[in-house]
Amino acid sequence: MEKWRHVILKHFGRRSSKYWKSLMINIVAVDEGIKSAFLYDVSAVTNSQLVELLRDLKHENLIKKNLNVVEIESDFLVINVEEMLKETFTLNLQDRLIDVSKPNIQPCILNSSNIVNDLLTDFSRIKNCLEASDIKLHSLVNRRSNLTSIFGLLLNYPIIYWFNEAYHENCLSMEKLISVKISAKFCDKCQDVSKTSDNSDKNNILYSFSYPYCLNERCKPHVDEWIHQIQKKITLSHCFTSMKLMTDEIVLEAVCL
Repeated sequence: MEKWRHVILKHFGRRSSKYWKSLMINIVAVDEGIKSAFLYDVSAVTNSQLVELLRDLKHENLIKKNLNVVEIESDFLVINVEEMLKETFTLNLQDRLIDVSKPNIQPCILNSSNIVNDLLTDFSRIKNCLEASDIKLHSLVNRRSNLTSIFGLLLNYPIIYWFNEAYHENCLSMEKLISVKISAKFCDKCQDVSKTSDNSDKNNILYSFSYPYCLNERCKPHVDEWIHQIQKKITLSHCFTSMKLMTDEIVLEAVCL
């Protein structure tokens, strides 16, 4: 555990002392393939800092995979290349892409072939530049599709939101949503983590997303199958145990995507 703290503080400075454990858990989850990727959004860093951090973690044998960093505008995603390619080998967005554009009366399934093709084109551009044999940085420029949708696809969410960016808002305000969270304990089987770790009895959120209640009948089969796959991964994990599924019905005044 102390090795992780030392390496992260070395690259990100003292400000990372507040979030290094969360960063460690997310990187390990990606390294183990429980998550295909995670969106780095905890503090301002440069792409080179993030790449050098991963290289140092690999050098110290704290991670096993050659994780890639993808830069999209001002955001960074840390990606398990092998898992990404495996998870999306048979990509099917039917009943998974939800239009939440502001003019809509309520969310609806999006079936526009042009929008789907744009999203798959952006994904293919990212996929084609990934490299599992080295830790590398890649950038996606001149994206064609909605940024929220790109992130949803790369983060392996079972349900993906899309909205018309011309309106800068969505129709999810005061809409009943089903909130889904998956957490697990970061356990002592993982190298450099002891039973006395202050994470040992804590369930850490690995996934958190929502989808519209009005589309539950069409979305739930995809969500249930996805949950089953995540459960299998956690069962086989060396570093996570005791998966916990939390679902709730929520209504929010505003939803930021």
